[in-house]
Order: sequence, then structure tokens, then C-alpha cells
Amino acid sequence: MRRLLALLPLLALLSPSAALAVACLSPTGVALCAAGQYCAVDSRIPDGSSCYQTCRIASGGSGGCSGTDRCISITGTEVCVPADSPLVTGTGPAPLPSCATGRSCPTDHTYVCVTDQCYLASGQPCTTDAQCQSGSSCTAASGGSGTVCTPKATPVTSGGSGETPFQSITPRLGTPIPGVSLSPATKNGEIVSVPFLAEYINGAYRYLIGISLIAAIVMTVYGGFRYLVGASLGDVKSGKKIITDALGGMLIILAAYLILNTINPATLNLSILNLANVDYQALVFDNPGGIDEGTSGSTPSAPRGSNSTEFDAIFQRYAGCAGLDWRVLKAVAFRESGFQPAITNRYGFVGLFQTRSDFCSLGEACRNLTDPDVNTRSAATGVLRSGANILTSTCPNLHDAHRFVMLLYFGHNSGPGALRSVLNTVGCNGTDAQYDQAAAQFWLDRAHARGTDPIPNYDHRMPFARTVADVAVSYGVTDPVQAGSCPSP
Repeated sequence: MRRLLALLPLLALLSPSAALAVACLSPTGVALCAAGQYCAVDSRIPDGSSCYQTCRIASGGSGGCSGTDRCISITGTEVCVPADSPLVTGTGPAPLPSCATGRSCPTDHTYVCVTDQCYLASGQPCTTDAQCQSGSSCTAASGGSGTVCTPKATPVTSGGSGETPFQSITPRLGTPIPGVSLSPATKNGEIVSVPFLAEYINGAYRYLIGISLIAAIVMTVYGGFRYLVGASLGDVKSGKKIITDALGGMLIILAAYLILNTINPATLNLSILNLANVDYQALVFDNPGGIDEGTSGSTPSAPRGSNSTEFDAIFQRYAGCAGLDWRVLKAVAFRESGFQPAITNRYGFVGLFQTRSDFCSLGEACRNLTDPDVNTRSAATGVLRSGANILTSTCPNLHDAHRFVMLLYFGHNSGPGALRSVLNTVGCNGTDAQYDQAAAQFWLDRAHARGTDPIPNYDHRMPFARTVADVAVSYGVTDPVQAGSCPSP
């Protein structure tokens, strides 16, 4: 028996990075592993304990493990385990890798380091909710290939986020039409149903058809009267003509109805108009805003300095609509337009925040985006708010103001859809080089899918975003996310 126990350390060396299928504790509790190995005691291992090669996560790569083995932290010690080890995929949740005392997370997936533990970032394959970062859950992938960490839906309220609640409207006719009753618009999920437009057109059509037929009948009776009581040949002929014209008109109306009903009955009875809400979080801006892209159609005024206070009151008024520190809005406006409210770049983006009417949700006010108040509200309740919502839900523990503003501006300039793609690729705690590469790759992949050339300056969008973050930090921004109220329109 003693000889067998003496051979155990030698057997452990035969597979230095894999777990040995033997107990690594003697009956007296003494570890029997060789030098450089660790006896990991865990109920999920068939015999309860095994010898594992030690490793170092901070050394990068596989941490010194061979093959496909992973370097993870078990009870504070970093050891190599096979990818299919019960410690990773077996019964019960796998121990989370450690990132304590400056250690790096493993590189086999994209992790987010939170309170000394490595959690899987959004979009990464997972097996349990516990592996995902806060605000995400392990759900089925959209393509049906396994499960991934997915951000939980975060409802937007009308208080601090600026979301305008749905308000049903019912138009009132200036001149009532008999038989026409207009119903209010309704909202079901993300679909707004507008029935009154179809009701008005259908009712007006039936009303006009009825009036025309009544008029034809009246004229036929009148023509018959002229024909019967006519005292002269002229009166008789006039009566016959009136009857002929009235009957001809009636036949034309009936023929039009029959033709339309034969071709497509739907043309005689319009259906309810269903409108889908614009999903800001899926928007991608191929043509960037910003005066750095060149100006067109306007005579730029002299750019104001970064310390200009001319529009501070407006930024403070609408910062709560996006849930941001007002100085973040100021930094974005400065880098976008140089505080020039009437400037238009060569792609048609207008004003302080370089937006366009097709990305504006303020109704008639969107026609006046050169108004600093309208332009700021449009940005705060639109793309900036969507970007802030994505960051706070995907990266709830991102407290680096510079990185937050950099990613926020990238979403403002490239679209929330581009921001979500970068976060899914890199996570919330990547390096500048990783974010630059992910952003450039997003545009390359998009161009390849469309069979077109990449957009201008596609590889400079994230570096430019860092200059916006520089300005925000210089303004004193330390916590970009600030709760606040949004004024009513």
C-alpha cells in the first residue's frame, strides 16, 4: 500500500494539465500531489478530489496550461482544468474565474471583471445565469445555437428617461359626415394602430357614392317630369337628355364600383394603418454626423471655445431625458458642432448634436433642428438616451467615466446598433486597441455583407470618440449617469 501511495506523485506528472482520476488526499488528509500541482477537493469530481497543475491567469493566453485546458480559480488557487471538467460543465455551477489583486480574466471568452470575479459578457456562450454579468441572463441564442448571456430588458419610464408615454388621439371633423364615426388610435406592444384614417376615407367614399346616386335619381325624376308635361318639342328633348345623362352617371358610378371590387375588393374598404415604433437601439448610421466630415449648404459661424457657457442652460434642462450628467451633453455638442447651432455637415446632419429629421421623434418640431432647444431635446430623448440605456443595462458596473463617454459617443455617431455590436465583441472592460479593432471590424463586416466599400473614416470613429471623452473629463465628469427629470414638450 505504501508503494502504491509513493507512485501517485509520479503518475500525476504523466498528465500535468489534466485532472487525475485518483484521490489526492491520504487517509490522514495529507495532499499526495507532485510539486507544482494542487489537490482540489470538490464534490463534483467523481472521487471528490484530484491533482491539478497550477497556472497563472495573469500570464495571459492559457495561463501555462496545455491543449484546450482552462486556467480557472478554485478556492483562491489557479489551476488547469480540461474544458469538459465537471468544474466547468458538470453538475452545479462552475466556479467563476478570479480577477482579484490585478489578475486578468481568461481569454477563452470575453469576461467582465466585477468584485474580483470574472463574469461572461453579453453575447458569450453560457450554461447558467450565474455566469453572466449583472443585468444579463443565460437565454437561448437567436439563431438557435446554444445559450448566450443576454441583457435583460430594461423598461423605460417617462420620469428620468424622457420616454413620452403613448397618448391616444381622436380627430374631430370640422364638418360631420353622416355615418362616419372616428375611433381613437390604440397601442398593442410596439404596434400603434390608427383606425380613423381608414374610417374617414371609407365613410367619405360611401357618403359620396350615396349622394351621387340620390342626385342621379332626382335628376331622372326631374327629366321624366319635363318629358311628360313638356308643352313644346324642346322641353320634351330636354327632359329626355336629362334622363339619359342621369342614368349614364348612375351607370358610371356602379361600373366603377364593380371594376374596383373585381380587381381588388380592398380598394373599396381600406384597412387599419399599423405603425411600428422605431427601435433606436438597432439604428446604425452609415453617414456620420459632425463638422469634421465637412460642411455643406450652410455658412459656418466661428466655432465657440470648449468653455463657452451659451447653451449650458439647455444642456442642463434636457440632460435628465437621457439620464446623463449635463456636461456629457456639452462635450458631445462641442465635438460635434463646435457649439454652432446652424451648422450642417455634408451628409445633412444639422445643429449642435448633428442630427437629422429622419432620426428625430419630436413631430413638427423636427423641421427646426437649427433651434438649439429642439436639437438638444431630439438628441437627449433619442440616440443619446438609447446609448445610455444600452451601457447601463449591459455594463452596470462600468464606473470609468472616460470609457463610458467614449462608448456613448460612438453609439451617438455610429448608431446604437453599432455600439451593441462592439460591446458584444469586446465587453465592458476592453482596451482602447480592442475597441478600435472591434469598431473597425463592424464596419468592414457591414460593407462586406452589402457588397460595398467601407464608409469614410470607418477606422477613426472610436479614436474620435475618445477625444469626446477627453473633453467630458476635462469638464469634471466623474459619474456620467445622473438621474433626472425630462421636461414636457
